[in-house]
Amino acid sequence: MISGRRSIGAFGGVLACAVALVATPAISCSIPVFRYALERWPADLFVADAQVPSSVGADGRRAINWLEDQAQPNGGPLNLTVVRAATTEEGTAAEQALVSLSAPSHGRDPSMLWEGTAEQAQAALTAGPWRDDLVRRLASGDSVVWLVLEGSDPASAKKAADLLTDELPQFAEDTPLPRGIGLPGSELMTGIPLEVRFSVLKVPSDADGEKLLRATLLAGRASTFAADTAIDSDAALVVPVFGRGRAAAVLPAATLSLDAVAELTGFLCGACSCQVKQLNPGFDLLLPVDWEMVLFGEGLAALPPKAAEPASSSEAELVPIPAGRSRNARRVQGTTP
Repeated sequence: MISGRRSIGAFGGVLACAVALVATPAISCSIPVFRYALERWPADLFVADAQVPSSVGADGRRAINWLEDQAQPNGGPLNLTVVRAATTEEGTAAEQALVSLSAPSHGRDPSMLWEGTAEQAQAALTAGPWRDDLVRRLASGDSVVWLVLEGSDPASAKKAADLLTDELPQFAEDTPLPRGIGLPGSELMTGIPLEVRFSVLKVPSDADGEKLLRATLLAGRASTFAADTAIDSDAALVVPVFGRGRAAAVLPAATLSLDAVAELTGFLCGACSCQVKQLNPGFDLLLPVDWEMVLFGEGLAALPPKAAEPASSSEAELVPIPAGRSRNARRVQGTTP
């Protein structure tokens, strides 16, 4: 059941991190956290370990080449780096290239998220409707995109999505932008309109890339947040995403509370008191987008054409939330450098 009010710590340590950040010495900045992250925090690199036997088949070679072409260090849009190793195995298995994907380590033991053949890796990493919508919403100026993963509990996912759809317009209306945006030390770097705006994006359990997304979220939650409760690996989840695809928290949909939504929106729309990315709550997702080109080059034209609308309910569904105003009905426009 979705609770209207719950304890302050409902989202696994985010508030504790935010409070610690306020006490961290930093240059004064009035830019909201969500916008500072979008313009100034590059996405962390995941690692793809590729085992490529000398006898690998043509399909495997093409998939490995695709993966390397897509890797950001090679000029591609995926925020990952490929570590390729040749093997001399014999037998049927030697005809396949194997890939394992690991999360950014940040000095910790890396979390292995997924493994399979190179062809399976290509399918898992190819942009699909939910990835397209998430990137377009963030690049267009959404403050936070609330992902709702259906998992094995579609009823809880629906209740959570309905709650967010009903309540986020009021949160957007009641959340002011910080004062001082545009002053020295708080300059905007892009022309994307700056406003408090939210959207909800549903990700069904059978959506392309859902398993990799879920593994990334659960691993990130376990390693990043001081989570007070365990989450079933197939549970319905709610994930507020901001910046260049950074998850601020991973919440069980069945216990989503208005307190948690309020604290997360307040933190993400508040002034960025600490500009050091790794001292802020959250972790990055693996997304196929060249953010530098989108933000400072060609804009949305740098993104692939939007995928066609799904023919069935098995694909992601985007639920737009009307843009809110600050209490002063003030809307701040960004400026192009």
